[in-house]
Amino acid sequence: MLIILSLVIFVSGLSFKIQGKNQGQCFYIKAKTDDNILITYIISGKQDLNVIIIVYDPLSAVVFSNTPQTREGKKDFKAELNGKYHLCFYSKDNFLKQISFDYKIYALENFTYDYPTIEEIFPLAEGFSKLGKLLDDVYNNIQFSEIREKVHRDLAENISDRVLCSVLIKFGVIIGVVLMQGYTLTRILQYDKDKV
Repeated sequence: MLIILSLVIFVSGLSFKIQGKNQGQCFYIKAKTDDNILITYIISGKQDLNVIIIVYDPLSAVVFSNTPQTREGKKDFKAELNGKYHLCFYSKDNFLKQISFDYKIYALENFTYDYPTIEEIFPLAEGFSKLGKLLDDVYNNIQFSEIREKVHRDLAENISDRVLCSVLIKFGVIIGVVLMQGYTLTRILQYDKDKV
């Protein structure tokens, strides 16, 4: 009986906002021992370099902590324990930030196959494993780029909305000033006309 390891991929992604000094948001990732976990993240907003990302294992020990001077990143690690791994994002200032992250769990499952020998299967399984990992890297990079594009598009739309509001307010103020000047001028002319 031959045990072959197959790669099963679970994917999940999320986007959220945090605001306020020392405010945070935590999520958990359920993993089994020896599972590989890949986390990718993108941070946008004012002072977007002021976010700390920490991953805790089921015993609350720190597995990973980023330097707060990163806007985006990837972290790949192996689960040492069964249970929930907590992924936490903490803001170091009061500015609103949008955070998008994605995680993947590469779980190993066993199944049996009776006919081929180990010598026949091992090179093929090894090649498929490498190919699967390379294809997953391509998929991760594409998904990471899509998330990054979405964040930049949202940021551009937000800036565009602010510029439009600013222009409308300035336009309203100019119209108000012109109307007030016209009203004042007509009142002055009427007053002078009544005096004469």
